[in-house]
Amino acid sequence: MAAEPQTAQGDARRIEDEELDEELGIPKSKAPELLTLRCKDDVTTQVDKKFIRESQLIIDSLQFSDASDNELPLTHVTSATLNNVIKFMKYFENEKKYAKPANFHDFDRLADDHPATVFLAGLSSDDMGDLVNAASYMQTDRLIDYCLLIAIRATHGRTVHEIRAELMLPDNYSEEEEKAFRDRHTVP
Repeated sequence: MAAEPQTAQGDARRIEDEELDEELGIPKSKAPELLTLRCKDDVTTQVDKKFIRESQLIIDSLQFSDASDNELPLTHVTSATLNNVIKFMKYFENEKKYAKPANFHDFDRLADDHPATVFLAGLSSDDMGDLVNAASYMQTDRLIDYCLLIAIRATHGRTVHEIRAELMLPDNYSEEEEKAFRDRHTVP
C-alpha cells in the first residue's frame, strides 16, 4: 500500500481524523500541556492547559497555526497584565470550563465575595482597564463577565451624572438626547 503524498490536503485530512483533546476541543497533536506566551514587552510566561482552555484566541491560534515550538505571541498584552490574567484564572483552575450566563440576571451567580471578584475589585483603574482590554483580546469569557460584574457593581445605585463624571464622559446632553440614549439602551 502506497503512503499518502505529503500535501496540505493530506495534512488537513489527517488532522480532521485525529482524536480531539477533551479539554481544548482541538486535535491532540495541537494541544500542548504547557505553552509559552510571548508578551508585547518580549517577556515570556509558561501556562498550562487549564489556562489555555479559558482563551478562545489561544485555542484558535493553536488550532490554525504552526506553533510547533509551543510559543505564541500575545502582541496586545504586557507581561504585567498577563500576570493579572493568570492570577485571576488561578481561582478557577479546579472548575469546569466556563459556561457564559444565559442572560443579564444570571450574573447573580457570580458572587461578590468570591476571591476572584475581591481580587479584581482591588486592582487600580489603570490595571483594570488593561485587564478588560486583555480579556477582550484573548477572548476569555469568564474574565470578561467578571470585569462586567465589577463595573455593574461599581455603578449600582449611582446616577447617570455620577457615572459619567467617574468615567470622564461628556455630560452636556439635551433632554431629547438623554431620552434617545435611554430608549436605545434600556434592558428589557
